[in-house]
Amino acid sequence: MTDKPGTPLKLLALDLDGTTVDDHGQISDATARSLQLAREKGAAICFVTGRSEFEVLSLEARFPYADYLVVDTGAKITELATGKLLLHECLDPREAEIVVENFIRKNRLLHIKAGRFWGATLMDASVEAFARYANYQPVLIRKPEDVPLAEIDSFCVYGQPSRAAMDRLIERRGLNLYTMHSQPHYYDVLQHGINKWHAVSFLAQRLRIPTEGVIAVGNFSNDVEMIKKSGIGIAVRNASEDAKAAADYITRRSNNRNAIGEVVEMFL
Repeated sequence: MTDKPGTPLKLLALDLDGTTVDDHGQISDATARSLQLAREKGAAICFVTGRSEFEVLSLEARFPYADYLVVDTGAKITELATGKLLLHECLDPREAEIVVENFIRKNRLLHIKAGRFWGATLMDASVEAFARYANYQPVLIRKPEDVPLAEIDSFCVYGQPSRAAMDRLIERRGLNLYTMHSQPHYYDVLQHGINKWHAVSFLAQRLRIPTEGVIAVGNFSNDVEMIKKSGIGIAVRNASEDAKAAADYITRRSNNRNAIGEVVEMFL
């Protein structure tokens, strides 16, 4: 810990969907006030999400209540006040091309995420539903050249059969990738070593905050490592069982009742 003026005493790492964001896709006024209170108590606020850049645009009005934003399950960290990119780890373009070509050839759905670029190898009901939810339209990908291969942050597949197909491709071609269950029916495809804790620990070191000063809050499988390895790991009441099992504390409130406020009251 440093006594340098202005240095935060804690890092509050908050998953978004199902944790900070309610079931209507919003950060409530009550939660926003709790975030402000956390800062007044000396904490830096970091939103940590599996969403990509284009998927967080709907929450930009609440960004002033946070200091840092982690997207793509840990692949990218942005300092919100300045827009400065602190960490960005893209997929290997050669491996990305193998994946894109394989899913096009087999006519399987692959989501391709690169900053504000969203590509899909086919259009189906799940893509249409996701486009309505995100209020954003994908680019239909017909060949690997349609994709910014050097800039891909992550892939995403829908459904267990597509995850199994991805896992087989990774094993067969020896790719430095793995699949992560990120929300019901969705699986992110990331480089080995990339996860939410990877980004949170990087940021904590940059801020000279020791691990015991990190408070992480989440609700799903992709939050488990962050919950386990933080100084205090918290699962919200509506969390998955594996997230609860990893936690030091489970909130009494759900994401719809300002669980973040309870965390701030209890631990700051």
